[in-house]
Amino acid sequence: MNAVVALSQVHQELLYTDLVKRAQAWLLTQVEPFGSPTEYLQQQLQTQDDLQSFSGFIVQLDLVAKQVFDDQEWPDRGHVAATTWPAPPKAGAHIKVPVLLNQFAFGEGSSPRGPANLCDVIDIVDTNFTKGAKTAKYPIEIFPLTAVVKDQPIEVYSVGQLVGVGTTAASFLCIWAMVNLDKWWPVDLKVQGPEGSWSPGVQPCLISLLALGGPHLSSIWRLHASWDLTTNTLGVIQSSLGAKIAATSRQRPHPVQMMRALGLRARELTATSSRKSAVQIWDSAIAEFQKGQSRSHKLTTDEMTAIKLLARSDQQFVDKLGRIWSLEKMSYTSVPLNLVSAKFLLEETDTGADPISNPMWFKIFAVNEEKKWFWLQRVHGRFTAKVDCRKGEKTRVHARSACVCGLPVGNFLRCWRPLIVGKRPASAIMLHCTVIRIQLQSGRPLACLSAPCPTWQRCTVQTRQDLSL
Repeated sequence: MNAVVALSQVHQELLYTDLVKRAQAWLLTQVEPFGSPTEYLQQQLQTQDDLQSFSGFIVQLDLVAKQVFDDQEWPDRGHVAATTWPAPPKAGAHIKVPVLLNQFAFGEGSSPRGPANLCDVIDIVDTNFTKGAKTAKYPIEIFPLTAVVKDQPIEVYSVGQLVGVGTTAASFLCIWAMVNLDKWWPVDLKVQGPEGSWSPGVQPCLISLLALGGPHLSSIWRLHASWDLTTNTLGVIQSSLGAKIAATSRQRPHPVQMMRALGLRARELTATSSRKSAVQIWDSAIAEFQKGQSRSHKLTTDEMTAIKLLARSDQQFVDKLGRIWSLEKMSYTSVPLNLVSAKFLLEETDTGADPISNPMWFKIFAVNEEKKWFWLQRVHGRFTAKVDCRKGEKTRVHARSACVCGLPVGNFLRCWRPLIVGKRPASAIMLHCTVIRIQLQSGRPLACLSAPCPTWQRCTVQTRQDLSL
């Protein structure tokens, strides 16, 4: 405990919460460029040696914690991680399985819904450090990534998660912050070991962190899980997506996560229903899921529309939306649910132009992948620019989207009504496209179009000439 004494002598007023904020801020700067904790961890732990070293750190950390908390009341003192799989539970029954964090997988396929939202994970990191993980009260619902039998060893990184993906991701990030203590620990508080090294698991600063945090930190890597034997794909989706919607205390899964989960069933239906179209297959997959949900836990109309849109979109478009919705709550982002489910993004929306008599106008108005990608870049770029312009101002985050221009054409028409009175709708839409073209070619962004007609008064004379109005 010499490290604790040295720590208190250097900065007696330093609170444990300050260290938590430092760790949280460092993790956010590290993970945010990757968009999700899963991608970040996969980038940091690429080789088998890296994975084994990280797993060994968790085991060492558990041994060190036992020594630090030996004389204290330890809630998880009796927690002994299972080393073998128990007998599979009967249908409808749950088996409690105590696990160690290194037994969980975090890569591709570890969860039917995909990676957890970064904004939620960072919040859980703070909770884990200050209060501990709450898996004893809310167990993580797990499933083996491969077929298992009774008494088969539980290998490291071999347990998937149906519910609790964010909890395990936050625990992994907490441990990663401990591995990299020298990256965020206050410089004047660093205490070197006997040979001046930072040996994982025995470094004095880590012991200081454990002593300051208290025994509840052990719940970060000593986790409680619940295993419910699910025999079919629909059951996995119901357990993962349906249970998350019913039990979540943060936010519902976003459409990309919903699409990934329902895609498991859609692929099965595709293999067995060769005569059905892609739209019919997704309708069937959604309908099967809806039957097993209560009214309050069913997918909404906007969610179903967004899922069908994403299912037919390029992977680049889907990944971009997934990253946007991971960094912030969906309703606070540049692409809220009611926007991504708008009719003007759907290919079957009537454009008003006949492909035979007016092929040129049909191509202009028709929706395709290139136009959707351009639209998403436009929407997110304008939103990010407006947020950057307002940095430092005291404003509500969820009010930011009101400043975004160039979104649905209906909003655009209300802004530019004085200019298009008496003109055909096609002229208004072409005006909308012209504004975007001028901004890209000239590099002169127009003023925010969400305001009424005074916006036109603020435009330059050159811009009016460019618009040819």
